[in-house]
Amino acid sequence: MKEVFDFRIPESDASRFLPDTVGQQIGDQGWIRRVLATPLDSDFDRVRQLFKMKDRGFAITWSVRRQYSRHELGNAELLVFGATRVIAPAGEEGGTMYDDSRGCALCGAGAPQITPLYLDDRRLPVASDIVATISGEIVVSERFVALLSGMGIANTCLAPMYSSQSRREIVGWQQLQPASLEMVEIDATTRFGWDPFDEKAGGNCPMGDTVGASRTSELAIRRSSWDGNDIVRTTQSVGIRRGLLRPQPSMLLSHRIWKAIDENQLRGFSTEVARLLPGA
Repeated sequence: MKEVFDFRIPESDASRFLPDTVGQQIGDQGWIRRVLATPLDSDFDRVRQLFKMKDRGFAITWSVRRQYSRHELGNAELLVFGATRVIAPAGEEGGTMYDDSRGCALCGAGAPQITPLYLDDRRLPVASDIVATISGEIVVSERFVALLSGMGIANTCLAPMYSSQSRREIVGWQQLQPASLEMVEIDATTRFGWDPFDEKAGGNCPMGDTVGASRTSELAIRRSSWDGNDIVRTTQSVGIRRGLLRPQPSMLLSHRIWKAIDENQLRGFSTEVARLLPGA
């Protein structure tokens, strides 16, 4: 596995504290410095120093991509999955309702969806088989529905969704509902925080419902918590409650489902290997 972090730093800051040879200016006016680095690179340590100086007003955004070989993916028992395509507006903007009184009072995690999902069906892309909204709702195409139906598991985790304009059922798409999935436990070796250098699990909830603002390492799962189900979700959530955003559990696929997705060339999936570790 190769872990590549993508940092975006205002050029006004980067030019003061980074050598000109570090990163690349992007944007129409070159006002952002993009730095790609692995944890073993010297550039990674340079950016670490900027994060330590954030109280000076640095605006740094970041993301991470974990790249796996076919051998690593093919040997994984569980894989974290998500969508590479994100659309707006969110379900709540279309009329979907959540019961916040049943979620965590501190972090907002776990508020159940109490109505069908309503989305602007004009925003659903033709070229993807999985799509996320900006607030984390996951919808899947007819091709993915057919795949799950053929494996005998579609009825347990999918639900109809409706147009926020016409209120009619959207044909060809269904919502993947995390609440219907069996749960697995995140192992304590997984790291979380506001950024890759946060060692205090920033954004975590004192009640334990949310384990941090972002996941900064591979996801490790307690093997004893997984009973072999093909699609599962983590007990704990990740993220922040802000506006339409809510902490969300991670969703995982078995090797059997991943292989079927790969063989049928379904589109729009992001996948990472989940590490299964011994533990009570």
